[in-house]
Amino acid sequence: MKKIWLFVLIGLLVVSCRSKVVEEGNDTPTPVIAVRSGQPNVVALSELAENPSDYEGDFIQLTGHYKPLPRLICRSDAQPSPATWGLTSDTLLALAGGFDAQLRPLLPTGLTMTIAGHWQHWEGAVGCDAATQPQSIWYLDVTHIISPSPVIQVTLTPGGAPVALADGTTNTGETAVTPSPTQEPDGEETAVSPTPSATNQSTAQPTSASSIPTATPSPTATANGTHIPGVSTTTPTATATNAAAGTPVTATAPPTSQATATPLPGTTPTPIPTQPPNVTATSTPTLNNIAMDMLDPEELYMTFLDANERHQWTFYNEVSNNNLTINIASVNSVDIAISVVSPSGDRIISQNNAGMGQIEIVSGLNLPQEGEYLIEISAANGASGDYGLMIMDDQSFPVTFGIITYNNMVATTFDENSEQLWFFTGGSGDNVTITAVPNSAADIGIDFMGISADSTIAETLASLDDLGDGQTEQLTNYPLPGSGLYTLWLFGSAGGTIETNLTITKN
Repeated sequence: MKKIWLFVLIGLLVVSCRSKVVEEGNDTPTPVIAVRSGQPNVVALSELAENPSDYEGDFIQLTGHYKPLPRLICRSDAQPSPATWGLTSDTLLALAGGFDAQLRPLLPTGLTMTIAGHWQHWEGAVGCDAATQPQSIWYLDVTHIISPSPVIQVTLTPGGAPVALADGTTNTGETAVTPSPTQEPDGEETAVSPTPSATNQSTAQPTSASSIPTATPSPTATANGTHIPGVSTTTPTATATNAAAGTPVTATAPPTSQATATPLPGTTPTPIPTQPPNVTATSTPTLNNIAMDMLDPEELYMTFLDANERHQWTFYNEVSNNNLTINIASVNSVDIAISVVSPSGDRIISQNNAGMGQIEIVSGLNLPQEGEYLIEISAANGASGDYGLMIMDDQSFPVTFGIITYNNMVATTFDENSEQLWFFTGGSGDNVTITAVPNSAADIGIDFMGISADSTIAETLASLDDLGDGQTEQLTNYPLPGSGLYTLWLFGSAGGTIETNLTITKN
C-alpha cells in the first residue's frame, strides 16, 4: 500500500535542475558558498599525507589548529596563492583558503577548528609584479566553518571567555590584538614543504623561509614517510619568532600603541598604514542570502544550513487570502528562525518560538495577495546543521511534524486522511532499527528519508510497507550514511483511528 495522492503528484512533476544563486551579504571578498546536501567526508590530516590526490575534488571535513600564513604585501600587481591559512596537527600543516578576512582578526593561532570544503590542486604564479614564482599546491577550498560556530562569537575582548589553544593553555582575550590590514605577521614556524611564497615589498627579493615559505619543495617533507604536496610540516610554538633576530615576540600592545612590522635584514622598510588594536571583535555577523527552490505544498525539503547563511525559499500564491502553514524541523544543535516577505516587500512575520532541535511552526498565516512570497530561514543561535521544511495551504493534505529520539517509544494516533513526519538526529555509522506496531485494524507504512546528494527534495532511503492489518513493520540494523537529520514519513489506512507505537533503536 502506498500513498495514492503521492503517485498522482509524482506523475505531474517534471524533474528540473534548479540552480542556487549566492547573493553577497557584504563587501568583503569571500568564497562563493555553495548550497550543499549531505555531509562532508571526515578526513584526518594523516590520511591526506598518504594519498592527497585520492581526495581531489572531494567535499571533506578537517580538524586541526588554526594557523594564519604571512600576508603577501605588494605595491602593485599582487598575485596571491589561494591558500592564506591552514590547520596544523602534530607535524602537518594542511593549507586552506577562504574566509581569511573574517578569521584573521578574530581567531588566535592554535585555536582548534573544524572546517569543510573541497580538496583542490592549484598551480599558478605567486608573488609581486614580475618577481613571481610558480607554485603547485594542494589546499582545502573552505566553504563551511563548522567549529567554532559562529566564528564571530569567538570573543577576544579583555576579560572575555577563555579560548582553548592547541598547547592546552587558554587565551583570556586580554592580550589579543587585531593586526593591521596591511601588516605581515611577525615570523612563522619554519616550513619545510611547498607553501606560498611572497616577495618583500621594498626590494622585490624573496624573503627568508623563516618568515614567508618559499615555493621550492623540500625533499625532507614527509608524513609517515610520504610527502604531501601542499601539506607542510611545522613545529607548533606558543609564541611567534622575529624573522630578523630570532627572538620571541608577543601579540600584546598597549591600547595607545600602533602595530608595526619588523624589517628583514638588508632591506629598507616602506611605511605601512597602521591602526589601533581592535579590542572588541564582537560585531554582528552579516548573513549571506542563498536563493533556494520554489516550494510546492506537501513536498518535504531537506538541506544543510551554514552558520552564516540565510536561505530564501519562494512560494507562489495563486489564491487571495490563502492560509499557509510552515513546518521546520532541525538537528539538535540548530535553533531555527523564520520570516515571510510579501510580494510587495512587506515582512509579514518574523518568528523564533521553538528551541534547538524542535519544530518551528507558522500556522494559518494569511496571504492576502497573489504572487511570490519569500520564506527566509536562518539559525537564531548561529549554529550550522540540517533542517527539514514543508509548507501546506488551504488545499493541502494535512501532514504534521514531530520529534523522536533513540530508544524512546512514541505512541501516536492519526487517521487515514492525514500523515505524520517524525524527525531524529542521527550519527554517521549509527546502526538503527525502526519498529512500528499498529493497532489490529490498521495497515501502516513508513518512508525512511534523509538529505539527497543532488537535490533539496528529501530522498527515500528505505520503505516499510510489506505487511497487512495489525502487522508490525520493521527495518533492522540500518547503517546511517552520515551525521544529520532523518525522518520517518508515517501513513496508513484503517476503518477508523490508526494507533501506532513507533521506536528507533540505536544498536
